[in-house]
Amino acid sequence: MASSWRLCVLMCALLSACSGGREVDHPAGPATDWTSFGGSPGGGRYSAANEITPGNVHALQLAWMHRSGDFRGPPKEGVGAINGPLQQTGFGATPIVSGDTLYYCTPYNRVFALDAATGKERWVFDPHVDMSQENVPVCRGVSLWEAHGASAPCTKRIFTGTLDARLIALDAESGVACTDFGAGGTVDLNFGLTPHGSKEYSVTSPP
Repeated sequence: MASSWRLCVLMCALLSACSGGREVDHPAGPATDWTSFGGSPGGGRYSAANEITPGNVHALQLAWMHRSGDFRGPPKEGVGAINGPLQQTGFGATPIVSGDTLYYCTPYNRVFALDAATGKERWVFDPHVDMSQENVPVCRGVSLWEAHGASAPCTKRIFTGTLDARLIALDAESGVACTDFGAGGTVDLNFGLTPHGSKEYSVTSPP
């Protein structure tokens, strides 16, 4: 399965330095974005990026690491353990990359925008989900939408769903909620549903 992001291509800049001074051959590109959960709207998970090959992958080293801090361990035995180990956090997101920015969400539904080359935080958005009401904390990704040819705020948006069933639109450049979407940037997906418990309806996949 040929699935690689611009992040992986950027790591190729380390190939020469990571080979103990020995030159490592690699193709010239192309660098490609990964703007959807499945690589493209059709979900094919294919990328034309080709700088990492079977012949040079041994020379890669870690370029950077980012820790969100959003962690919850399993509940103590016998203390409200409805779903047992499922209540602990686990990283399940497929990050997306557009231009030089990587976007991902955490099990607590916080959204981070990082410099794809360095891992430096550009912005973080916290929807303030009450995690005491959530049993299975997971977020599998965010989605990107862009109005081509426009330059006003929120013409490039990150959409994220939450464990308490909200759909939120964020300005991709700043992380600020797009107030022209729903009510102040948020649509309550519980609206119109029959009565249900707070743990019974969540959004865990990219919108």
